[in-house]
Amino acid sequence: GDQSNSDTGSSEVNIDRGLKIPLADGTPLHGTLYRPAVGDPVAGARGTEKRLPTIVTITPYSSQRFDPDARYFARNNFAFLTVDARGRGDSGGSFVPFSPGDGLDGRDVVKWISKQPWSDGRVLMRGGSYAGYNQWSTVRHQPKELVSIVPIASAFPGIDFPMNYNVPVTHSIRWLSLTSGVTPQGRMFGDSAFWNRKFRAYHTSGAAFETLDHIVGNPNPHFDEWVSHPVQDDYWAARVPTAAQYANLDLPILTITGYYDGDQPGAMEYYRRHMRHGSEAGKDNHYLLLGPWNHGGTRIPVQEFGGLRFGDGMMFDAFALDRDWYRWVLGEGERPAFLLDRVTYYVAGADQWKGTFSYGDGTAASSTTLS
Repeated sequence: GDQSNSDTGSSEVNIDRGLKIPLADGTPLHGTLYRPAVGDPVAGARGTEKRLPTIVTITPYSSQRFDPDARYFARNNFAFLTVDARGRGDSGGSFVPFSPGDGLDGRDVVKWISKQPWSDGRVLMRGGSYAGYNQWSTVRHQPKELVSIVPIASAFPGIDFPMNYNVPVTHSIRWLSLTSGVTPQGRMFGDSAFWNRKFRAYHTSGAAFETLDHIVGNPNPHFDEWVSHPVQDDYWAARVPTAAQYANLDLPILTITGYYDGDQPGAMEYYRRHMRHGSEAGKDNHYLLLGPWNHGGTRIPVQEFGGLRFGDGMMFDAFALDRDWYRWVLGEGERPAFLLDRVTYYVAGADQWKGTFSYGDGTAASSTTLS
């Protein structure tokens, strides 16, 4: 999982903390900006560095978890901005998970970045899970400054979370406990013995699912609201792109998910809907990467998990792939060689990556193989 091998840039990074990003409704979001150090790092005056394309991740978790990503891309001549979502961390407002307003906040952040003295006006997005959903929510509003998105293991509200094809999942209250308050409750979230005991008590009691938040000790209004929408109705549809929005979407997209990723149904639903409703130009610009990963492995691939071990041919530098993708869509490099076709997928028995032109729409596959 060491991502440093392809790090060919400067080792010096300047970090500006405490940036206030005003949203259209006046709510300030908190951002931390990473850039390659230029000149005397002690002087550190904002605005002295050259204008750069900026990668942004908007997260409901602690933005510090993206510190390794941010440093990597800053060392490779990008600006990287981590942003606490509304109501999380040091950002203002109240957090409403999977709010239809997430995309408006994303649009405002993208536009704000493009006007900063350290920005060259070109904005890119990156992130996984909720931060993948956040990208899809943002492109609903199609800010012209947004050049590309890389949604990884993207949750699709109403499809794979907080229910899986209309079957509610107990994990929803565990996740809501992680995001209760303004900072992540990581120790509680990670206490599997606690959650297994509570979920077992729920299953054996015969209690109604809607009481689960009380059973685990976290009565939660978001849980109650979700339970009141048990099917994929207009409530859920308001959170994801419409058919018309997919049709107007033609910016380069790199969708990444794993065979064992809990959010694979959601990531693939975004992809399939774009293939169904998108323009030819839009579909040509949408690339899909499928590997033998669990949810976390979609970010940094691991060779072994859950009793499974994959061949050496599976492993690659995920940070370098994203870096080269961004350089390509900015017109500053070739298409990453790792992306063999519009769809690149791993075959475990052969320990090979293969490519095909499309996924599941009847188009004949090509036979590109990476040995």
